[in-house]
Amino acid sequence: MTRDPIAQVASDLNAMMSWSIRRRIDRGRAEANVGKGLFGPFEFLLSDIDAIRR
Repeated sequence: MTRDPIAQVASDLNAMMSWSIRRRIDRGRAEANVGKGLFGPFEFLLSDIDAIRR
């Protein structure tokens, strides 16, 4: 059973991306005003940095 390594990497990347997107959507639902503030699209990045610092 030989798997194509490129297909494996692509599938792993796809899984990580969809997990990250799902996490961001959940966070966006929790904070309904994300993206409407002064920073707009940068708020996700700032909240990621805050989460890392905690």
